Amino acid sequence: QTKIVTRNSTLPERRVLILINKMSGKGKKKKKQRMSIKDQMRAARKGVKIADAEEKKTDDPCGSCTSEWYKEAKSANAWKPKWECMQALMEYATGDSFGNQEMPKKFAPNKKAGDVIAYFAKWLNDDNGHIFTRKHILRLLVPFGKSYDKSCWKKANSLARGIMQKQWMEKQPKFLPIVTPALLAVYEGSQSKLSSWKSDLVEAMKSETSQIRMSAWDFLAKVCIVGDISDYNISSSKTSKDIKDVLNDGSMMKCLSHALLEDQDKPTRDAAAKFVYGAKSLTGGTGSRLKYKEIREDKRAGMALDMAGDNYNRDVRILKGLKAPTEEEMAKKQEKKQAKGAAKEKRKRQNNMRAAIMAARRKAKKQGGGGGAIEIATFGGAKDSDDDKSGNDSEEDKPKKKKKPKKDKKKKDKKKKDKKKKRGSFKLTEPEDAAPMWSNDPD
Repeated sequence: QTKIVTRNSTLPERRVLILINKMSGKGKKKKKQRMSIKDQMRAARKGVKIADAEEKKTDDPCGSCTSEWYKEAKSANAWKPKWECMQALMEYATGDSFGNQEMPKKFAPNKKAGDVIAYFAKWLNDDNGHIFTRKHILRLLVPFGKSYDKSCWKKANSLARGIMQKQWMEKQPKFLPIVTPALLAVYEGSQSKLSSWKSDLVEAMKSETSQIRMSAWDFLAKVCIVGDISDYNISSSKTSKDIKDVLNDGSMMKCLSHALLEDQDKPTRDAAAKFVYGAKSLTGGTGSRLKYKEIREDKRAGMALDMAGDNYNRDVRILKGLKAPTEEEMAKKQEKKQAKGAAKEKRKRQNNMRAAIMAARRKAKKQGGGGGAIEIATFGGAKDSDDDKSGNDSEEDKPKKKKKPKKDKKKKDKKKKDKKKKRGSFKLTEPEDAAPMWSNDPD
């Protein structure tokens, strides 16, 4: 027999009822355990699946998104719906909504990509951009640039503006290295001319933030490289034409001269020197608007140009996907090169001083001075002896006195002793029969 337990039942019977409900799962619903985005990303790195039970990776992420996804993306204004849309898109692209898996190099072509790129442009220009949402966008832009036609990149100028003005200024660690590759992807996919981005580039070059100035010249230096790499859908003729337009632009060359000669930020100066090296190797010169010889004579700019080749070759290896030296290794190499140059300059100064001394001795010998002491001329001091009012002769015109031969000290001491012997000693005595010289009697 089963006994029905009601509210009027005794306390032990009610406890039994609660226990039965717990065992059957009819009790209070458990609260969902919420995890922060950082905790979810940590778990994803360790291989723990949070919500991705199904494998959704595909070669057409834009085509895999449902119509509801496009509706939500179009109306998304807050950070959370944007982040959820990007998680879904990243899951289709890599199989992991947090983007910890390797990014594919290319996707299947789809016309819906134009709408997705338009959403990217809008979200990158928003002021309330979520850091993880922007990271997903910038990472996806790299394969998008190699996958979709020029017709899908109608919002390329807006995308470039959002990257230059908003993303280059981000101080988050490990964020800046993924920004410039995304801008290169926009340049590659849209086949845009750099002259169409002139206003945004000049604004970045004149920015008060040193990181933005450095990123602008770093991007232009990388444009010099991508034309010769087969992985990029950009011809070398296009990159050389765009770089020539930059070199012939007066406002950009003023910014370049300022970056090399007057900018106090070393990374900005190094990036500008790297661009000069790349433009010179790509086009065969630096144009007529840049005074290269004057820049080369400047001490700091010259040092930056000396290291530009190593920095440029490092970027070439990075863009080709090869192993490249780290920034610390490059810094150590720079220090060694600078120390070697300083030692060389020191030896050069010493050799010049020796040569000047020898020339002065030869000149003095010809004038009859015998190559003795060398007089060092001072500029801005007292006037020469010819202009002196006293009219005294110079030291060269005066007759030289002959030096007396030194006497032997031993002989000198011996002569002094002989003289003392000849002199002898004298004693005054009074004779016995003589009257006393001092007497009281006057007679």
